[in-house]
Amino acid sequence: MGTAESFSASLRNGFGQFSILTRHFFHRFFQNDIVDFEDQMKEKVIGGMAFLAILGVQVANAILFKYPFLEKEGPSWVDKGYFFWIFMLLLGFITVVEWDVIFPDRRDYLNLIPLPVRVRTFFLAKSASFFLFIGIYSVAAHALASFSFGYFLTRFRSGSPLFILRYMAAHLVAGSAANIFLFFLCVFIQGLLMSLLSYGLYKRISLIIRFVLLTSIVFLLIVSLTGSVSIPQSFSNFPAMKESQDRFLYAFPPMWFAGLYEYLLGNRDPFFATLSRFALGAVLASVLAFFGAAAISYTRHLKKSLEVRRGRINLRKVQDLLSKAFDAVALRNPTQRAVFHFFGQTLSRSTLHKMRLFNYLAVSSALALIMLATTQLLRSHMTVSNRTLLAIPLILSFFLLLGIRSLANVPASLEANWVFQITERTPRRHYFAGLKKAVFFEALFPLFVLVFVFYYYLWGWRPALMHCLYGLAASVLLMEILFLRYPKVPFTCNFVPGKAKVHVYWLPYAIGFLLYAFFLSSLERFLFAYPRYFLNYFVTCGVLFLASRLYQNFYFYRRQPIVYHEEPEPVMISLESPP
Repeated sequence: MGTAESFSASLRNGFGQFSILTRHFFHRFFQNDIVDFEDQMKEKVIGGMAFLAILGVQVANAILFKYPFLEKEGPSWVDKGYFFWIFMLLLGFITVVEWDVIFPDRRDYLNLIPLPVRVRTFFLAKSASFFLFIGIYSVAAHALASFSFGYFLTRFRSGSPLFILRYMAAHLVAGSAANIFLFFLCVFIQGLLMSLLSYGLYKRISLIIRFVLLTSIVFLLIVSLTGSVSIPQSFSNFPAMKESQDRFLYAFPPMWFAGLYEYLLGNRDPFFATLSRFALGAVLASVLAFFGAAAISYTRHLKKSLEVRRGRINLRKVQDLLSKAFDAVALRNPTQRAVFHFFGQTLSRSTLHKMRLFNYLAVSSALALIMLATTQLLRSHMTVSNRTLLAIPLILSFFLLLGIRSLANVPASLEANWVFQITERTPRRHYFAGLKKAVFFEALFPLFVLVFVFYYYLWGWRPALMHCLYGLAASVLLMEILFLRYPKVPFTCNFVPGKAKVHVYWLPYAIGFLLYAFFLSSLERFLFAYPRYFLNYFVTCGVLFLASRLYQNFYFYRRQPIVYHEEPEPVMISLESPP
């Protein structure tokens, strides 16, 4: 009896640990700047699900609205494949963005490994959180959309209410299978990299892979939803490709799940039967591959992620000489020098900050690729009057600065907070001058050097130089606007999620982006047509820059103390005046 009670208590304890860890890992998916506090997570998740549900219905209605005017169903499997394509891309984007919290990080190991928790429980709880996340996403994206598919398409096969339910169930099953496949495929890539590469090499390579994946997914998602290139139109060729047994349809994953969809509805066409087998095999293979790679990476990196590694010394003396020469010329004030190097070294060593910045750069790169794909790329059209070519550096610099402004609020080491507090000196303007010099020399200047190299190949050195100086002047003014009245030392202030209110201010950001990129590109086009006005532009930029610096140095920084601790917004706001 004692053995049975001990076994029962062990099961209850194991299940309790599993339940708690599953909730913990699931909550980690939503710990970002949109979620203010953990007690508000429920409403944010519900809001996200509502957004996905509305998007799903809108996409479904847009592609199915033609069917009430048709006499027969036709190749509706093409539209089903297109629908799956859209939401597989969206899930891929979310998965790559959440890459940092998919596998346990240093904080998880430090907090959980010393506890009496088995690695098996730890691993199964993480896997369960994956399926919970996929389930919520699938229900949100496909539940209401399945009703639209059933409403528009069942009249061609059967008007029975039971068949409508079967149609909706088939949609949910096929859509969930597509989501499981794509999610675990992305996670498998991460696990495989962790298994094959050393820890340090993995950290470097994974950043590049994530950037490429994010750029590609954003590009495909935007052009698929807007139809700005030829991706949506190319789906109309699929019926002819089916007749010719084109192998592309068998290699295109959304078609596998469209085939599974048709097979679940009773369509026994050999083409759909083959695709459904591909779909089931892909789901099983992706899940098994994930578990295999994850098991290896967990055991291999369990201890390595806790080790403190010293950076290799490569050309250290040359770097020190160059750094000292730069400091003597551009950073003669010690406060500026401290903030400048703290900014640069933090951004180069923090994987979290680099990856968040890469997210912004991926969006800007995707937008630039879309603009290039929708314009004529003949050499004869790639002149200084091509507005697309003029706008691309502005787009890149806008998202680069916006990303840096967002990252500056996220702490990398709170210990540095106290170092800056106990050594604070006046005038305070040197702290922010060091920050802006760091943004200029560490981000803007390298970007426009690359821009100059590219445009030198297209236009020659003189137009390329004027183009880079034009964009650099505009970017410096944008930097002044973004950091206007900014009272913090970057990466040191404690972080209160939700302070940025991205979900509130996204519209002003979007309007500002359109004005910055497209108005300034039109202005530059005019200036290239009348080069004598370039001097007026640079003088205007200089006056605005000087006015901003005078206001901040002699008014704002003298009255505004440096903020080291961010206070959360009060839950209740009293209308009474303080005593």
